[in-house]
Amino acid sequence: MAAEFKFPNEIDPLGSNMNRSPDFQKMPPARPKQISVHIGEIIRGKIIDVISEQQAVISLPDGTFSAEISGRFKSGDELFFRVQSVEPSLVLKIHSVFVAKDNKELSISEIMRILDLPKSPLFEVIVERAKEKANILFREDLILRAKYANDLMERNPKEELNQLLHFVDFALDNHIEPSNEFYQIFKKFHNFKVLFPGFLMAIYSNIELFPPEIKNKILAIRNNLQQNTTIINLIRLLSPNFFFREDNLFNILVQPQSLQLSGEIKTILDEIRNWFNSFWIVNASTVFTTSNLIYFVLPYLWENYPRSTLARYQRKKFGNLEEKNIIFEDEELIQPIADSLKREFNNYFSSNEGKNEFNNLLTLFKRYSRKEGNRLFVRTPLGFTQILHLLSPPTENTSRVSIVI
Repeated sequence: MAAEFKFPNEIDPLGSNMNRSPDFQKMPPARPKQISVHIGEIIRGKIIDVISEQQAVISLPDGTFSAEISGRFKSGDELFFRVQSVEPSLVLKIHSVFVAKDNKELSISEIMRILDLPKSPLFEVIVERAKEKANILFREDLILRAKYANDLMERNPKEELNQLLHFVDFALDNHIEPSNEFYQIFKKFHNFKVLFPGFLMAIYSNIELFPPEIKNKILAIRNNLQQNTTIINLIRLLSPNFFFREDNLFNILVQPQSLQLSGEIKTILDEIRNWFNSFWIVNASTVFTTSNLIYFVLPYLWENYPRSTLARYQRKKFGNLEEKNIIFEDEELIQPIADSLKREFNNYFSSNEGKNEFNNLLTLFKRYSRKEGNRLFVRTPLGFTQILHLLSPPTENTSRVSIVI
């Protein structure tokens, strides 16, 4: 798919004036009355009539204007423009569009046509994903996501597009550059939930290889789990979120005594350490940018066999009220136990003990990251350091943009 993607040549220019940017429309100097909008404002416009490939009649807040315009517009199209210039001519730039008109959702092809986006499978998927999250779509935001996704597709041709876009969404939502290096960290973090059961069984199977002190601690964890299989006990003992507990498996496995092992078990432990670094980097970067969201690795038992899933847990305060939200990244796959997992998790983290645990985690992740200019330095408890590049937050969003209607 990456090979067939061309950017930005596929974008049809709006207007033929050689001094303008590709997606500008330029109003003729003659107009029925003085324009009162200002540069930088977002104005809502409606295409009244398409006169030719180069001209259309547009209804704006200040009146109806004959506009020099080239694109794929149809009569009745409604969208938002950014005012680029008011003198000597009114110059507008395509800005955004609502996903629905007259209480009817626009199709993906209609949105792409109105925003003058390239006709490609990549943009189709990006628009489809964006429609599920917002009621207004910004042209520049969609183009930005396409640029980063296309770069990742070229570097990772065998990866699924939805997986790449999931990462791009995650990174941009947290104002972090979606680099290929960061993608490999993000991918490793997510893949561990599949590898976790095998790793745990390998640890149990090779327990005789560990030094006596480590061996006894692992046996104590296994005995504890046989007696108490509640989700909170599983998290405390088997989740890296509770790494700093002395009875946590990850804390035990990275002890200096474990590093002296050799053979297959050393390979497994090295992989666990590498994965733990990715877990810490993803969470520390998320906490730094959003402050109150943490990824949890949730071990659980299915038919007496250990498995693992990922959950995003966020707490927001609105005055004296607090909103808690937990989202499983593979909720469909963990049915029918998803509801019970969510219930136990929420009950615990609504208690005073759980709230303290959550706040302690926030503090720990923040402690291991620092910002220098546009770079975020994340250090893991194992001594590994990763540098991430921060992006400037968008100057506008759907809730703050100034729109003249």
